[in-house]
Amino acid sequence: MPTFLVTSRMSKELRARVEASVQADLRQRTLFPNRARRFRYLRVLIGLCAVVLAVFLVTTYRQSRREVEERRSKILVEYQRMKAAIPVGARAHLQDLAHRMTDVGTSAENGALQDFLARPFLYVRAERRELERKAEVLGVARESSVDALATCLVTPPANLRESTLLRAIGRAPAPDRVFAFGEALDALDFFDSSFEGEVKAAQHMQELEHYASRLQRDALARGLGALSAKALLFIVDEPKASGVVSDFDGEAPHDVVLRIFEVESGRVLWQHRSTVDPAWISDKSRLAYSRPLDSCRLAHELLSPAAATPPP
Repeated sequence: MPTFLVTSRMSKELRARVEASVQADLRQRTLFPNRARRFRYLRVLIGLCAVVLAVFLVTTYRQSRREVEERRSKILVEYQRMKAAIPVGARAHLQDLAHRMTDVGTSAENGALQDFLARPFLYVRAERRELERKAEVLGVARESSVDALATCLVTPPANLRESTLLRAIGRAPAPDRVFAFGEALDALDFFDSSFEGEVKAAQHMQELEHYASRLQRDALARGLGALSAKALLFIVDEPKASGVVSDFDGEAPHDVVLRIFEVESGRVLWQHRSTVDPAWISDKSRLAYSRPLDSCRLAHELLSPAAATPPP
């Protein structure tokens, strides 16, 4: 086909290549006249998609940040609400109680045991030998747990039959009535920790949900309940007599000293001394349940002195 791109001086081969190229270009324009326009539209469309995606990402990020901040705010508000429920000077009161636990011969005010047990109270039980070093008493109190004596004081057995006592020691303690001393200390440790700062520094929702779950733990709720208790029941197991053989779980005839302290003032509100002896327990039960059965029997006798003798 005629074109200004060829001259008479060109070789036949070169002229043929140029004409073929021109013809191919003409064919391309003839068959695809809107191709360049379509490419422009495509570029515009890609640009618009990029803008929409950027706007979506920015909006989503801002929304996620708002949700994170709202969740953080709720956690901190709940944390402050729980912390505000802690009595003023709670740690100092507990530490003072730990020191008073080693006092011997402390006079007590007049009071009825049932009246004190009707309200939530803290509980500590320890061996006399564990209290010889005053510096270690707080640690001993922290490790003490709610046992059969505390359980049976809160939920007394109906009678002193061994089968009845066995059922009684198998029950869980009544909720929100008796708390281990260590539960109160653990709650104080939590609120004195870096929890609040960690929540403020958290950047992701997953972290905040983890901190929120820590606030909802049953142990923390019980710790706050323990801190609201107004009295402490302190039990001391005196040493057994020399030469007396102990049962498998360590129980043997010995004296038990019970004192109730007022948490805030440290005053002794009630005290009592009793003697326990596992000799009444059957051989079968004595092998595994000597101490808890003795403890539950003591609880029944304290609450019902007239029923001290077990029925036949």
